[in-house]
Amino acid sequence: GDGWLHLNLEAIKTGSPSPLDPRTEGEALWPERQSLALLEQKRRLDPVRFEAMYQGRPSSRGGQLYGDNFAEWDSLPDHIVRRANYTDTADEGDDYLCSISYAVDADGLIYILDAVYSREPMEVTENLVSQMLIRSDVRSSAVESNNGGRGFARALQRLCPQIKVEWFHQSGNKEARILSNSATVVHTVRMPERWNLRWPEFFSHVTTYRRRFKANRHDDAADALTGVVEREVCRRRGWSKMEFLR
Repeated sequence: GDGWLHLNLEAIKTGSPSPLDPRTEGEALWPERQSLALLEQKRRLDPVRFEAMYQGRPSSRGGQLYGDNFAEWDSLPDHIVRRANYTDTADEGDDYLCSISYAVDADGLIYILDAVYSREPMEVTENLVSQMLIRSDVRSSAVESNNGGRGFARALQRLCPQIKVEWFHQSGNKEARILSNSATVVHTVRMPERWNLRWPEFFSHVTTYRRRFKANRHDDAADALTGVVEREVCRRRGWSKMEFLR
């Protein structure tokens, strides 16, 4: 009697079909009234407003940790010194697996190449991430061993024998890590053009992430971006053997 059913029918479907919303990912809710092309045009004009009014994910423009301050890239620089991947598996419930493939140039700038951001079970995301690793031509992948990550890493190694897959335990305080590295994330990370269209949920969760930690329902995207930056900064400073052991 005190319970509520939260039913959110997005203008553009994200995630897998469900009994209440059998659309496949990327389908418009009412294409005869608002076509997918029209909806994507509205999203480009104001992504945050679109997420609130059309996708049912409202957020305040104030108090954001990153906002829309990320620089974007359309072509990679000539001097790429490293291609790698960072994966944080889902904890439980409605948490997201966040796997990010990226390239690093000679100046230490990080260019996001591809991402998997999903609440699907591991038997599904194992294949999604392994395909992404091959597609983005990375040489190594680091997987947090917390919450079943070790088993996920072993599955990736089996599916991608040509890629070095390692796992490590993340013992740092999540809130402190995200907040203390936020400026470095914005300064060093470059997102691909139209990343709001490629990964709408990832885009929404990153750009609307709030400084007040407890105000955020999802921190998976921010946590993974922080992990990428920590790993590359530590690598340049020679800390990798201390922080990233199997």
